[in-house]
Amino acid sequence: YGEMTVSSGKIAKVWFTASPVFSISHFPRSGKSLKASLSLNEQNVHLSSLSSIPLPFDLWVPTTARLRPETADQLTCGYYSTADALDWSVEGYVKGMYHQLLFNVVNDDTNSMGFEDQFFSGKGFAYGFDAALKKNWGIYAAKLRYSYARSFRSFDKIMDGNWFRDKYDRPNDFNLQMTCTPNAVWDFSLLWTYASGCNINLPTGRWWMS
Repeated sequence: YGEMTVSSGKIAKVWFTASPVFSISHFPRSGKSLKASLSLNEQNVHLSSLSSIPLPFDLWVPTTARLRPETADQLTCGYYSTADALDWSVEGYVKGMYHQLLFNVVNDDTNSMGFEDQFFSGKGFAYGFDAALKKNWGIYAAKLRYSYARSFRSFDKIMDGNWFRDKYDRPNDFNLQMTCTPNAVWDFSLLWTYASGCNINLPTGRWWMS
């Protein structure tokens, strides 16, 4: 990288990116559909996690002359069935992410480093599927949803570039919702959720040795 000085009113850097989306749909019969899409996305504002705090303390960092825009390629396909009494769907996806940022808050040279130098730049990979089922019985309705979502990150300067699970890794997410609508005034609902992932072990202390 190195230092970069830009005069006032001058353009420091121009990034050229494109975000095309390709999609296809097939309807074998009424109420049934098969859909697939491929999207190439870019984002000029980074959501950067903190490397030493695996909690929702994140930074929004804009693209600069030295921080490239985030890009991602996602392939999605699914089958959907719609009927008066029963709806169900199954959808799967795979996603590759590039120029991901991770902020290093544990750095002895923070005071002498530029802000952009305090970020790790790496890549990400995610995949999973989602299954949903909805059933109606008169005034009663039930919704069942299950998601299997895996998410990984890799940074050259962390663990020699080996892949690791990040905080968005949720192997299991199960939701069950029951509703009862006896009339136009009253509506009763019951929701149960089970989720796994986002493993965390917080340190109880920290010390520096010289």
